[in-house]
Amino acid sequence: MSLALDVLDRLLDLLASDGLVVLDGQPIDVPSAPDVLVVGYATEGAPSATTNRTPAGLVLRDETTVVEVPCLLSCWGGTAEFRYLRDRARDWLTSITDSLHGDLTLSGLVTELALGFDDFVFQTQSEDGAEVIYSFTITATRL
Repeated sequence: MSLALDVLDRLLDLLASDGLVVLDGQPIDVPSAPDVLVVGYATEGAPSATTNRTPAGLVLRDETTVVEVPCLLSCWGGTAEFRYLRDRARDWLTSITDSLHGDLTLSGLVTELALGFDDFVFQTQSEDGAEVIYSFTITATRL
C-alpha cells in the first residue's frame, strides 16, 4: 500500500472545516471562496506528496518512512487590506494546527505529524481585491 495516498486521504478528512474550502491537490479552476486550503499543492511537474524511506539497518529498528505533503492557504478579500488577510490566515493556521494536534498519528496510520512553515508568503492585489498566500508542509513519519 502507498503510505502517501493514505496520508493524503486522512489529512483531507482531518482538515475539513466550516468556512474553509479544502481542496485535494492543485485545482484546475480557482474557487471563488474567500479562504482555500490546498492539501497536496504542487506546481506543474512537482509531486503532491513525497515519500522517503530509510531502510532498517543492523540496529534493531524498523524502516522509517517520511511523507511530506505541501499545502497552500489562500485568503482573499474583495476590498480587504493585507493586514486583515494575514490575521485571517493566522486564524486558519491556528485551526489547522489544532486539528493536527487532535490526531497526531492520523488514527494510528503514522507515528507522528509535524507542521513545517516554509516562510513563503505571497501578497497580491488587483482591482478585484487582495490575496495572501501562505505555504507550509505537513510531515508524517512512520517508524
